[in-house]
Amino acid sequence: MLSLIIYFLIILLNSTCYCRFHSRFHHISINENEISPRHLLSFNLINSIKSYQLVSTNVQLHKYFSIENQTNLYAIQSLDREYLCSEQFCSCTIQCSIQLKILSQPEHQIIFVNITINDLNDNLHYFRSNEIQIHIPENTNIQHRQCYRIPNVDDKDLSETNQFIYELIGNGSEKFEIDQTIGNDLCLRIKNHPLDREEHFSSNIHSKSSRPFNTNEVKEMLEQLIQQIIDRQNEYDCDKCTQLSKDLSQIIKDAMKSLNYERYKYVIQVVLGQCQDDNLMMTCRCLWDIETDNYASYVYSNTKIFCAVTVFGLFYY
Repeated sequence: MLSLIIYFLIILLNSTCYCRFHSRFHHISINENEISPRHLLSFNLINSIKSYQLVSTNVQLHKYFSIENQTNLYAIQSLDREYLCSEQFCSCTIQCSIQLKILSQPEHQIIFVNITINDLNDNLHYFRSNEIQIHIPENTNIQHRQCYRIPNVDDKDLSETNQFIYELIGNGSEKFEIDQTIGNDLCLRIKNHPLDREEHFSSNIHSKSSRPFNTNEVKEMLEQLIQQIIDRQNEYDCDKCTQLSKDLSQIIKDAMKSLNYERYKYVIQVVLGQCQDDNLMMTCRCLWDIETDNYASYVYSNTKIFCAVTVFGLFYY
């Protein structure tokens, strides 16, 4: 009887140690809208563990995460913080955190994976009022400085990631300059020219991106993506290429978001065709702001298929 009790205690002790070893917490931090699929974590097949399974109580999370090859945790869709918080996967007012539960088989030990999705300044902001009336007396002293309240702005991004940079455009920019911004106040200073009431002018205040569209960077990204995907195609198939062009445009869109160009919207054109002896010419014309808007294009072909991609980046004021 005594030996049986000792044996039972040894079994229980070993089981307890085993549980502590496998019930562990992992913390991962990733930026929103990164290219998917993305490998997040690998688990070890030790002792008698044969596989791992995602068992989170929220079944909707299975659309975004999966276990591949029994041991590797992947994000299988691009994770947009604002969409996830709108669907109540995480908070909209603080950093977005999601907890996954991973079950080992056959021991049934739970591993917790906490994923923090970092917010990027990737949403447009909207001023509730787009006009400020300013009254300045004629013959006001040169270098006079005055501050004005900026209209409230709505933005889905977190306040700590929002960055606003303002500039003056229009003929009024010759008379004024932005001295500084303090909180919601914008301070203007009169330049070295006196104000003349009879000289009519207007000035528009626009925000601009601190990270503008970079053509060379986008072209590099397109080159890596297109070559890898097109070389997998063994032959041209009209029906398959129709779907492939849609898939390519979505992949490129996700890749553009990961480049973190602030407040840009994208138009992506993908053309696939069969390589024959015919010639093809493509042209485009655009009406846009030459100071902020831009585009990048890339053409690649193998012996079977050619692919021409153009990405237009349009800045939203």
